[in-house]
Amino acid sequence: AAVPQMELLALSETADHHAQSTADADEPPPRQPMPTLLALATTDVASTATSLVNGDGNRNLFDGPRAQFDTPHGLAISAAGVVFVADTGHFCIRKIATTNVVSTVAGVGSSGSLDGMGTASSFNEPYGLALDSNGILYIACKGDEKIRTLDTTTSLVETHATTADGYVSAISVAVTPDGTGVFTADNFDRRVHAFGITQPAVTPS
Repeated sequence: AAVPQMELLALSETADHHAQSTADADEPPPRQPMPTLLALATTDVASTATSLVNGDGNRNLFDGPRAQFDTPHGLAISAAGVVFVADTGHFCIRKIATTNVVSTVAGVGSSGSLDGMGTASSFNEPYGLALDSNGILYIACKGDEKIRTLDTTTSLVETHATTADGYVSAISVAVTPDGTGVFTADNFDRRVHAFGITQPAVTPS
């Protein structure tokens, strides 16, 4: 089925730790083994073929045009086409530029919960990502049960929500375009939480 006005789509899997992009094709391509990232530049998903973007299937923390990932999960795409990756196994946030060059924008490659600038900060199993129109990236950290934010302009990392705010353990996060409301899907208590938005009271059945 056609996807109207779609310029870029990213999908995440974890087995081969590499990235692929798509291009239009009349015939379906040979099946590729477990792609990690897919970049899609077409209005018709059914007419695309995949090609490698970055990564070689290994899991070292390498940046550049021949980067590597370790069990990446969440993805978010800016209006300019930059792809942000929650590199869960490397405990950091990576960025794929429109040239397909990868850089590490936040995190040190080891587990932690420090706020700070860029690679002076640390994460504990970053998982889900969401990006608002102000360039603030929201990060659901599965390992320490926190929602973190990364200002993609300044590289400042801060803690947005913790268990004290009612957040327990989410693997996915969504944000309103203006950043005033954040939603998390909590896989521990089987609920969806909202921060910054007044919701009608819900009584569990």
